[in-house]
Formats: sequence, structure tokens, C-alpha cells
Amino acid sequence: MSYAKPIWNEVTSCGYSKSPSWGGKDNVKQVTRTGSSSSNSEELALIEISRKFYERFVVFNFYLDSKLVKQNINARNDNRAGEFIEQRSRNFFYSMNENNHPANKKLDRLLKNNAKKKAKRNLKK
Repeated sequence: MSYAKPIWNEVTSCGYSKSPSWGGKDNVKQVTRTGSSSSNSEELALIEISRKFYERFVVFNFYLDSKLVKQNINARNDNRAGEFIEQRSRNFFYSMNENNHPANKKLDRLLKNNAKKKAKRNLKK
């Protein structure tokens, strides 16, 4: 069973008979350690996922060892993520480049196509 969380971690492990999956709302931080036990191990990786709201977009950032690696960009639907626009692994989306970011063109096309589909459905009624 899943819950309505905007950041969802699906976990599979040989140590569990049921999935220990879990979700978060705005920020998720996971530290992975390796060694012989929980008290005798060293950090291998720090994984962080954050959700940021912009005027027209909701951006999910994926960091590995504090380095931004990937982003999912969604249209903003009030105070939640709307339709998925694109995934980026370079030319990242930041507030300073929001107005001229290529995702704006994709969002405009998406909204225009949705409006056309809605108009066609209304004509059929």
C-alpha cells in the first residue's frame, strides 16, 4: 500500500519479507554505510532528495554526496506537482534561470495540447 507523499522510496532488500517503502514531503536524506555492523561501518554514500516550488514548476532535486545529479521537473498545480515535463541530468533548473529555461517551452506546449484536447472533448458533448 502506498501513501500520498511527493517523494517516495521503494525499498527492496533480502532482509525484509515485506517492502519497507516510505515517503517524504519536502526533503529526504539517506545515509548508506558499509562494514561489519551498524557500529563498525563507514559512510559510503549520502543521498538527498528535495522538492522546490517555483512560479510555474515543481522541481525534485536528486543529490549524491551533496552533488546535484538529476532533476525531475513537473508543472506546478497549486501547491503540488502536476504533469511531468522532463528529467534533466545537466543544464539544471534554478530560480535564476526560470524564465528562459527550456522547460518553459515544453510546459507551454503541454498546456496548449491539454487545452486543445479539452476543447475537442467539449465539442463532442
